[in-house]
Amino acid sequence: MLALGSASLFASEGEMTAEGNSAYKAGDYDQALSFYEEALATSPENAQILFNQGTAHYMQQDYASARQKFVEAALKTKDLSLEAKSQYNLGNCAFRESEGKRPDNPEESIKTLEQAIRYYQQALELDPQLADAAHNIEISRLTIKQIMDEIKRQQEEQQQQQKQQQQQEQQKQEQQEKLQELIQKQQELAQESKELNDKTPGGKDPQEQQQKAQQQAEKQEQLKNETEKLSEEMKTQQGQQNPPDPVKDKAQEHLQDAISKQEQAKKDLQKQELSKAQSSQEQAAEDLQKALEETQNKPGSKPSPKENEPEKEEKDDKPAENQQEQQSQPEGQPSEKPQQSEADKPVASGDEDAHNIIDEERENKEERQLTIPGAYKPVDKDW
Repeated sequence: MLALGSASLFASEGEMTAEGNSAYKAGDYDQALSFYEEALATSPENAQILFNQGTAHYMQQDYASARQKFVEAALKTKDLSLEAKSQYNLGNCAFRESEGKRPDNPEESIKTLEQAIRYYQQALELDPQLADAAHNIEISRLTIKQIMDEIKRQQEEQQQQQKQQQQQEQQKQEQQEKLQELIQKQQELAQESKELNDKTPGGKDPQEQQQKAQQQAEKQEQLKNETEKLSEEMKTQQGQQNPPDPVKDKAQEHLQDAISKQEQAKKDLQKQELSKAQSSQEQAAEDLQKALEETQNKPGSKPSPKENEPEKEEKDDKPAENQQEQQSQPEGQPSEKPQQSEADKPVASGDEDAHNIIDEERENKEERQLTIPGAYKPVDKDW
């Protein structure tokens, strides 16, 4: 590779541009930019060199710098063809910038795509034969529609999530109210067992005592059934959540403990072991209280809302960095990414006819496979 310092003393503007084009073809865009800068130092108004700088920046994915150079080239050139290509490449820069904005800010991505369309339209006004610009307008419009569909789907998903969350909150509130009701009933039953046990058996009819204990056992059985029903409702709701709610899992453990104590209390009452029954009932009430506290004091795990990043699907209508070059398709046939055009390549300074350059590229296009707009070989010219 030539040293820039000594070369700049003797080399002409054309030689520096040719060296820049060679470095560009070799993929050394930093070196290409250095040569172009040397050439521009002797000819600061040369629009073709500015255009070449823009293409090198573009290949480095420095779209802001590329834009600046293409704007300068468009303003300074008197060649309508070069101005059209500059506008076309400005559209490509805007398109690529929109891709970077799409995951986090799809609305801004749409605005940038609309700007790209305006650039492509200006390119077509200057050069109606620039079919790739018309193609890219269509691709940009399809991409805008795709993003708008994504935004709509995300909004619908968010609304559905909000609705589900509201339903879950309502269910949670109803469950808490039911738990409070169960706690109160269980405490009342424990108090009744205590009162029944505290009464002096001397003046009581044993048959009446047995009857009251049996009535207590029936109430306890009914309360246990209500607790089991609530437990099943919470399990069903838990099964519909993804990921599972660890808080509700813990509440379920307390509910199962309460149900076990309620069953034991029923058996104790049937045996007229009132003191044991009272103890089991009090423990059941404590377990129900713990279940209530789990649902009140700890926020449940909720499905995290999906981010704006769009689903990455392999779709034919989505521009991709590594797809087959679209120029290999017949003109006018729909394709799936911004059309790559001769407008993307660096041009050599001089009076070489732009139409000849395009014809040369058309002859050689099947020999090349490109990944992104702008990856075109520089024009070879014998300076």
